[in-house]
Amino acid sequence: MTMTIDEGRPSSRVGASADGAVALLNVPGTRLDVLQVGEGRDLVLFHSLLTDRRVFNRVITTLGDGRRLTLVNLPGFGASDPTGPAIEDYADRVALLFPALELKPESTDVVGVSFGGCVSIALAVRHGHLFSRLVLVDAAAAFPATAKARLRAMADQASQAGMGAVVDTALHQTFTARFITARPDIVAARSETLLGARPEYFADACRALADLDLRPVLVKIKNDTLVVVGKFDVMTPPALARELKEGIASARLVEIPRCGHCPPDEQPKTFAREVRNFLSGWTPWKATARDLFLNVAGFLLIFMVTGFLAAVVRTGLEKLLGLGLRWPALAFALIVGGGWAALFGVVRREHLRNPDGRVLPLPAAGFLLGAAVVWVYIFAGVSDVLMALGAVQYTAPGRQEDLLYNLTDSYMWHFLDLIPGLNITTAMGWKSPVDLQGGVRGALLVLFRVAVIYQVLAKGREIFKPDEPEVGG
Repeated sequence: MTMTIDEGRPSSRVGASADGAVALLNVPGTRLDVLQVGEGRDLVLFHSLLTDRRVFNRVITTLGDGRRLTLVNLPGFGASDPTGPAIEDYADRVALLFPALELKPESTDVVGVSFGGCVSIALAVRHGHLFSRLVLVDAAAAFPATAKARLRAMADQASQAGMGAVVDTALHQTFTARFITARPDIVAARSETLLGARPEYFADACRALADLDLRPVLVKIKNDTLVVVGKFDVMTPPALARELKEGIASARLVEIPRCGHCPPDEQPKTFAREVRNFLSGWTPWKATARDLFLNVAGFLLIFMVTGFLAAVVRTGLEKLLGLGLRWPALAFALIVGGGWAALFGVVRREHLRNPDGRVLPLPAAGFLLGAAVVWVYIFAGVSDVLMALGAVQYTAPGRQEDLLYNLTDSYMWHFLDLIPGLNITTAMGWKSPVDLQGGVRGALLVLFRVAVIYQVLAKGREIFKPDEPEVGG
C-alpha cells in the first residue's frame, strides 16, 4: 500500500478536522480519498449522496472519543476515482481500504449515511467479514417506483444542466423546512459541497441507487446492525428503515424525532449518542438497567445528603437553644439559609442527567424533596428562635420543648399544600398542628412560600421541562 498527501486538491482538506491525516490511498487500480483522525477502535464512515465526508464534521468530536475515525470520500466524490455502475461496485471498491489500512475486523465498525448506507449494505453482504458492527443511517435496500423516478430525473438533470439544476430540490428533500430556516449556514455549506460535485459521477451514483435492490440478500448480513432513520425523512422514509430492520437478522431500529434525511447535520447530538451507545454495546435492556440503578442510587444518595443537612440544622439549633444562646441560634439559622440558597442555585438539570443526556427523574425528585425538607427545618428553627426571643407567638399542642417538631410538621404541611393539583393534605386528612398565619407568623409563612415557590418548585419546573428541540446542535 502507498499513501500520499495530495496537497493540490482542496477536496482533500477538511477544516474542522485539521488534526487528521488526509491522504490519497492507492489501492489496486484506483485511489481513495480518506481522512484519518484520532486513536483507538476503528470506525469507518461513508457519507451521503448529497454531501462528502464533511457531513460528519459536526459529530467527529463525539464519535472520535476513544476511536480512530476513517472518513472516506466515496468513489467519484472528492479526490476518489469513480466506479460503478452498480452499488456493489462501490462496495467492492471501498472494501479495498480495509486491508490497505490494516483495519482489524474485530476492532472495526462501519457507519454509512444515505448513499453511503446503501453502499454499506452491499459491503456487509459481500465483505461483512472485514468489520464488526454496522450502522445504517437513512438508507434502503430498494426504493419504490416514485423514488426511483426522482433519482433518475436528478441524474438526467445533473448530466444535462449541471449540479445547479438539482441543488434546490435535493436540499429540500434532505432537510426539514424548520432546519432550513433555522440553520441557513449549514444548508449553504451543503449547497456549496453539492455544487462542487462532478455531475457525471453524481449521476452515476443516482442511477446506481435507482437500480438498487438488495432485499433478497439482506439475510446474508451477519454483522450486529443499527438502523437509524429521521422521522421526517422523505427520501428514505421510516417504512424503508423498518424493511431493513426486518430483513437483517441482528438489526434494531432507532427513529430520530424532528429530523429529515441527514441526522449528522440536523440532530448531531442525538445521532452521535445513539451511534455511540450502539457501538459501545449498550443494548436497550442494558441502558434500562443502568438508568434504573442510577435513579434508585441517585435518589437515595441525594435524599440522604439533603436529609443529613436538615438534621444538622435541627441539631445545631437545638443545642444552641438548649444553651440559651438565642441570638447565635438566629444567626446560625440565617447563615445556613443563605448558604443553602446559594448551594441550591448551583445545581442544574445538567447535573441530573444520565449518560444519554436525559434527566433522571428519581434523583431530581430526591433533590427537590430534600431541598424542601432543609427549608422546612430552617424556617422551623428561625420561628422557634423568634418565639424564644418573644418576637412572635405560637400555640402548639404538647410540651413547649416539642415546639420545634410541631413547627417542622406545620411548615411541611404548607409545603405539601403548595404542590399544585395533588391536594395531598386534604387527601391525607392532615391538619397543620401550629397556626402559622397572622402578624409576624404570617410574614414568616410568606417568606417560606417564596423560598419554596421560587426555589424548590421553580427549580422543579426547570429540571423537568422538556428539552428544547435540537436544531442542528
